[in-house]
Amino acid sequence: VTIQAQILELLKGLQTARGMTLLLITHDLGIVSQMADRVAVMYAGQIVELAPRDAFFRAPQHPYSQKLFEALPSPARRSGGLAVIPGQVPPLTRRFDHCRFAERCAFVFDRCRIEAPALAQPTGVLARCHLREAGLAGPRAASPIPAAVADAPAEEGARLLEVKDLKVHFPIRRGVIRRAVGAVRAVDGISLDLRRGRTLALVGESGCGKTTAGKAILRLLPPTSGSVRFEGRALDGMGRGE
Repeated sequence: VTIQAQILELLKGLQTARGMTLLLITHDLGIVSQMADRVAVMYAGQIVELAPRDAFFRAPQHPYSQKLFEALPSPARRSGGLAVIPGQVPPLTRRFDHCRFAERCAFVFDRCRIEAPALAQPTGVLARCHLREAGLAGPRAASPIPAAVADAPAEEGARLLEVKDLKVHFPIRRGVIRRAVGAVRAVDGISLDLRRGRTLALVGESGCGKTTAGKAILRLLPPTSGSVRFEGRALDGMGRGE
């Protein structure tokens, strides 16, 4: 994640300095919201929607685009399941003489199954959909831009996990008697709280100690020092069975 952010920042800098055009191919709508001026959504080998970024995130026009937004996790959807798109992407070896999304679309009607829609522009946004082409349905409100979702307030519960000054040092041994001459400080004093119903992201480059920290918290590795409490109970000193 951190390397990705550095690369995107570098691309933005090069684009500004050299007047470059960028074609960015991604599954990540959060990156799209930060980087793109225009958005093209593809499905089964075709562009099904083409729109300015703000218009796309404000009100996506194609049913497939709308389903993508409905499937985004957010604090407001924590209590229920995320939307899913039934079925599978059709094989691209077949011949298409109808809408390629028809078999998975909640708004499908007879015309969709016998005629391929054109990339129509009734509202300033190109959308390959018979409903939009005929002006039979207006835009539907989208979810917030994904980059802003993390700022939404979430209900905070009781403290579930408490980690204080956790350290995991691996000794460096040399010589015939394998004497410790130093240590690899894989985790070197981290503290964190995790409250019930909340999500904490532990982010860093490969080798920074994320996995070792997780293993030490779960007691899969013995910590060098520090304390871990779960629901108020200290985990250090407990037997393997417990």
